[in-house]
Order: sequence, then structure tokens, then C-alpha cells
Amino acid sequence: MRRNLFGKSPDVERLTPARISANEAMTFDVRDHEASTDHTLIERRVGSWSLTPWFILAGHLILSVGLLMQNRPAGSSAALSSVLVPLALSLVCDFLAGMSLIFRRKLGLTEVREEDADLLQDLLDRMAENEADMTLTFRRLSDAVDGGAEADARVGELFNQPAAFTEWVVKWRQRLTAENTSPAERAATMKSVNPAFVPRNHRIQAAIDAARSGDFTQFAALNAILSKPYDDQPEYADYMKPPKPEEVVHRTFCGT
Repeated sequence: MRRNLFGKSPDVERLTPARISANEAMTFDVRDHEASTDHTLIERRVGSWSLTPWFILAGHLILSVGLLMQNRPAGSSAALSSVLVPLALSLVCDFLAGMSLIFRRKLGLTEVREEDADLLQDLLDRMAENEADMTLTFRRLSDAVDGGAEADARVGELFNQPAAFTEWVVKWRQRLTAENTSPAERAATMKSVNPAFVPRNHRIQAAIDAARSGDFTQFAALNAILSKPYDDQPEYADYMKPPKPEEVVHRTFCGT
């Protein structure tokens, strides 16, 4: 079974330790290669988003296979490996497949085109190189569907070098002309998957610090804002912003 969400099939005979291109990662399905016994873990990075936790989980599952196979008869070990190793890798690949669909909607694309993966990867690379905030970039891109200079400038200002965005957006708009979706419908779809608000660590930490002193005002505000993350809520515009250098939280916990 192959999920061909970006319209291109990878020329891969077996899993190899590599950083896969967006085309390959978005179409690869481990179940095409279940017969292979040479399953090695794939490391992949999409722009500035690391998928490391998923690979750690898959790695733990594969390690568990090794522990379970100790002191077992050869036949039973092979049978167990043939089930659990593909399961671990399938977890990662299914996540990548789902992510590809999400990113297609985040770009306002409804039709499958081979070049879409390159378009996405190019944007993510430019964002990473220019330290553009992920949440704000995609949210403001939702407002730039019509091609207005002011909307473009609001996205471009998120990049250290605004030209990096203006070069990319020309290709994006050219791609949009290949679809029949109206600008209003596209913008609405993009806003439904590109949140205006996310639980940023510095805001959560500030709420925790205040709560320790008995002040739950910031907690209540965060709770109200994040209950409607896709709404504009202009009265809470400051909560959209990434942290200033002095506000960066360098240590956080899974409980937050």
C-alpha cells in the first residue's frame, strides 16, 4: 500500500539511513518493503521541525524486539521481528503521510501535483534559514492568498531576509493558479489548519509563575485563548508573538 499524497513514487528498494527529500518522505510506505529484512531507521528533518521523538519511539520498539528475541528459538525470533520491526517503522511512515496531508492544506492546495513537495520544502528551508516563526508564517500566509502587497509584507517581515519570502511566494501563487478554488475558500481552509495561537512556552511559564503566587489571571486568559486557536481574537494579539530573547524558556517539562 502506497500513500502517494505528493504525486511521486520514491525510487527506494529498502530503508536506508538518510534524510529523505519531501517527495520521498511524503509518498513512502513501509509496507511496500515488509519483505526486506534490512530495516534501518530513517532520520528526516522537515525545515526546522524535528521528528526525532517519533524515531526515538520507533527505536525503542525495535530495541524491545531485540530484548524479546534474547534466548528465544531462532524461528520464533524471526517471526517476532517480522511483525514488530515493520510495525515500528510503519508508525513513523504513517505519521509522515498524515503530516503531508496537513501541510498540503496549510499551503491551501487541494490537488495533487508532483512539484508540491519541492514547494513545501523550499518554504520550510527558507523559514529555517531566516528564523521565521512557524506559526505566524503559515497564519499570515493565509491572509496573503489575494496577493496584496501589505499582506505579503506582513509575512516577509518574519524573515531575517524578507527577499527569501518574496522569491518563494511568486512560485506559490503560480501554483495556486492551477486550481479552481476561490481565494475566499482557500483562505478559510488555510485558517482552519493554521492556528493563530499556540501554547508558547514563555506564556505557559509566565502563567505557572503567576499561579504559584496565587494569581490565575494569566492561566484563565491562556485557557480562553487556546479554546479558540483558529479565531483571530485581535484583543489577544500579544499572545501570538514568539518570545523575546530574554523570554525564551530554556528548560521545560512534559507536564507543561
